Amino acid sequence: MRQQTKYRRKKNADQDDIVCPGWNRSHGCRYHLAVPGSAGAATAVTVCKDTGYGNCANVPTTISNLKTSAVGVGSWNDAISSIQSVPVKMCFYEDTNYGGSYVVFPAGDSAGDLTKVTFIKGGSVLNWNDRISSFRPC
Repeated sequence: MRQQTKYRRKKNADQDDIVCPGWNRSHGCRYHLAVPGSAGAATAVTVCKDTGYGNCANVPTTISNLKTSAVGVGSWNDAISSIQSVPVKMCFYEDTNYGGSYVVFPAGDSAGDLTKVTFIKGGSVLNWNDRISSFRPC
């Protein structure tokens, strides 16, 4: 059985109100947790080591392990602080091999400061800055 999206925006009067507990209230549920689906056909996404889109690299949309992937110069594992030019709906994961918590970015979206993109884990509110270890279209 397919699991439903946990957080989402209310699109019309027929849907139930779903509240985003304690995060990104100014955006509703713009960044939300969801269950990955099928992959898209895009080839590159821009990830950056600095907030405000600094120190960036265009990389393939599918990387299962940033610890071992050759992305630009130096390690990108747990080093991404902003994401630019998301070409398709993408899932960014906390752990390698698409494991752990993840955040979904809709196609065409960007985040200049991942400290403002948060999630709840173990009762604590955490952010996505320097936390991403793998990603793919979802």
